[in-house]
Amino acid sequence: MIEHILLAAEVVSALTVLAGVLVYIRKRAKKNETALEGTRCLLRRGMVETYYKHKDTEHIRQYEMENFIKEYEAYKALGGNSFIDEIRKEVITWEVET
Repeated sequence: MIEHILLAAEVVSALTVLAGVLVYIRKRAKKNETALEGTRCLLRRGMVETYYKHKDTEHIRQYEMENFIKEYEAYKALGGNSFIDEIRKEVITWEVET
């Protein structure tokens, strides 16, 4: 009888620890998703800013083009949506100044 009580106590203890671990994992996942979304927003903002800065002249400095391309690649790798694809199509046709 005492063995059953001890076994039940061990099971309850293990389930409590497991529940705590699951709560921790969920909180970490939410923080990671929030950080990812923030990073995507910053990358998108940088690309849009570059676009509007140069869209009238359609000329862009080489380092700005390189930065734009790196931002775009990172944005897409992080699951960024297709919003920026049309902007990229236009930017890559601009004249690059060295």
